[in-house]
Amino acid sequence: MSTPGNYQAISDAERGVNPPVPWADGCLDFFSDCEVCLWGCCPLGCYQSLFAWNATDAGTEDFHPALLRVCGLTVVVPNLLGFVASTAPSLGPAVQPLSTANQLLFAWYGMTHRQKMRRRHNIKGTDCGLCSCFSCLCEGDDEKIEDFCLYLCCAPCATCQETRHLRRWGITTRWRPKYPYDANGRVAGIGGGSYQAPPGQAMDVPVAPVAPGK
Repeated sequence: MSTPGNYQAISDAERGVNPPVPWADGCLDFFSDCEVCLWGCCPLGCYQSLFAWNATDAGTEDFHPALLRVCGLTVVVPNLLGFVASTAPSLGPAVQPLSTANQLLFAWYGMTHRQKMRRRHNIKGTDCGLCSCFSCLCEGDDEKIEDFCLYLCCAPCATCQETRHLRRWGITTRWRPKYPYDANGRVAGIGGGSYQAPPGQAMDVPVAPVAPGK
């Protein structure tokens, strides 16, 4: 297995001829990187920063716009609706649909970011099963369906998985690369390493210039 030190964003033309890569690990592999897990578990500030860092490092969105959007959808709007419901119980029936709509909007926003990350870094495949109840919203695309359901049901799981993938392959400016592969395809580096190379995956995708924001 070759060293994937040049795994970077690729162009649309190259995406058709280079084999896709899977996620670095499963969305439920929380303890494969406890540092990332702790950041993702904090719902006020840390998780939102983690999402915005991912968007910046993956090249899907600038940090501050992403941070403002995710804070609005996960902190400001839910707390505002909760405050209205607690101070004016008569408005409760109207608040609940708005809360549900906000959750769906955040899931759609998270899915859009994750889909851009998949295309930019040639990430394919699903690992959490298929949520077919939303197939009508996602054009029957298994990856879209999974990405939407992940952000709807467990957004921190999806965000931490993205961070681990970016960190594992060194596509990050906020985290020190963790457990990179050595020349023999074995995990090397910090702490002896708990990551294992996916079987049969070389993951040496060529570098290609990609314009910012695409």
